[in-house]
Amino acid sequence: MKRSIAMIVALMMIMGVCACAEPAVLTVHGMGTVSMAPDRATIDFGVSRSSTDIAEAQAYVNETLGKVIGGLKEMGVRENDIQTNAINIYRDYDYESSAPGDVAYIVENSVSVQIPDIDRVGEYIDAVFEAGANTFSGISFSASDNAEEKTRALALAVDDARARAETLAAAAGMKLGELRSMNDTVNDNYFYRNAGDGLYAAKEAASDGFANLVFAADLQVSASVTVEYELLPVE
Repeated sequence: MKRSIAMIVALMMIMGVCACAEPAVLTVHGMGTVSMAPDRATIDFGVSRSSTDIAEAQAYVNETLGKVIGGLKEMGVRENDIQTNAINIYRDYDYESSAPGDVAYIVENSVSVQIPDIDRVGEYIDAVFEAGANTFSGISFSASDNAEEKTRALALAVDDARARAETLAAAAGMKLGELRSMNDTVNDNYFYRNAGDGLYAAKEAASDGFANLVFAADLQVSASVTVEYELLPVE
């Protein structure tokens, strides 16, 4: 019995020593960001019509949008680069503009169109308004290929994490041991320009024969990593 108790105590002591010998762990986050020029632009626009006759409103919207899309195709837009965003039909509650007893409805159809030439975005916006579009949500810019930038952003994030870890370890009077784990995340931060009050300015410019000036900002590709290092005492 005494021998069994002695063995248990010895085992507990060994386990305690192992637990104490386990190195501390340092967890840090690293960030990396790379800028790049966009090579694609997408415009979001549509046609809206208010009428007491839903069928008339639908016919007008469909005919006008078809005319707009047809004009864009003549300018080089491909069928695959046109996407429907939303089709809405709802009641118009602006009774002041309608005769008593009339019930007006609003019909809307909005689409997104990728422009084949980013340097001619202003011309395409002009063409959209000239053909009859009367709603405009904005412009977004993107890149067709950012694989290289993603790789560079990840490398920068790893370097950043390592530098942070070394700084923290040195401040604590320790040094880094083995890398125990690493997790990464990559984000594409594309630039989006909302139309806002610019809708009316764009319409006016198009009607006066002036092309809208559009400037694309650089895109940001960012990456983050979370790493765990062993912390060891300085010998």
